Amino acid sequence: MSDTICSANIDEPLPGTAKAGKLFIALEHHYGWSHDILDGGVYGDDITARLKSWLAERNGSLQLIRKPGRLGQVPCDGINLYISHCDPSEFATSEASTAATASDVFVEHRMVADVEELMTLDIQLGKRTEGAVLVDKPMLLVCTHGKRDRCCAVKGRPLAAALAQVFPEQVWETSHSKGHRFAPAVVMLPWNYSYGRLSAQAMKDALETAEQGTLYADGCRGRGIYKAQGQVAELAAREALGEWSLDAVESVQVADAGTGTAIATVSLYDGRAIETTLEQIVTDGVVSSCGDEPGPKKGWAAVGVRQLG
Repeated sequence: MSDTICSANIDEPLPGTAKAGKLFIALEHHYGWSHDILDGGVYGDDITARLKSWLAERNGSLQLIRKPGRLGQVPCDGINLYISHCDPSEFATSEASTAATASDVFVEHRMVADVEELMTLDIQLGKRTEGAVLVDKPMLLVCTHGKRDRCCAVKGRPLAAALAQVFPEQVWETSHSKGHRFAPAVVMLPWNYSYGRLSAQAMKDALETAEQGTLYADGCRGRGIYKAQGQVAELAAREALGEWSLDAVESVQVADAGTGTAIATVSLYDGRAIETTLEQIVTDGVVSSCGDEPGPKKGWAAVGVRQLG
């Protein structure tokens, strides 16, 4: 495998490439992950069909997780389930206020017997799950899904192993998390910020910074509760203001301005707002997955920012 045909293209901008999702369901699975964890290769066709319907009903995003190294492939009684509520603006019930403020988000944990038990649970965005306890520290999901893309295994596994030595309860290997061309690809919960192209030391700094309530800017691909345009706009607004508090941003509103342009308004809880002008861009020579031919990839870039009010 040559890096020149997989994840070494450093010309493509990172912002705007985060994995979409507002409700992350991370379920431990010790055995193999097929190319797509919902293609029937993991759970079989019948269970997979029911699982797809169950996820669609709650607009949930499923990640299979395991501990790094040999430990992650040793079966045991009961498996870990983490439920991350990533978008406070869509919290379903007032019950969420027991776990989060208007600007907060949260992760829950409980054990289940298997995927069948998972599907018996009443899991909804913003609603506390019966039998689950709150997790008081951020989590990192490091993509190591080698059957999806070799770079994730080659670059993700060493990163996960190194981080797990320092944060044994907070770091997990995970199935495909989008953006394997940026390997090692990482998702930080509960906020659903994605990262790429960072070393173990940098990701250690990112996790420690998050524990202090601050977003680590280097290597950040955006927050997946927003679409690509919103992800770019949020990071551009934060940079313009020098505002990196994790709970600073209240909303991102995007309006199409025609001919490959858009206008985004990023509003903060303290009343400040930034208007960002966005333009569609094309990066040439992008290899979307190992073995693919290089080609053009569309994205978005911030070309202007101004503070409102």
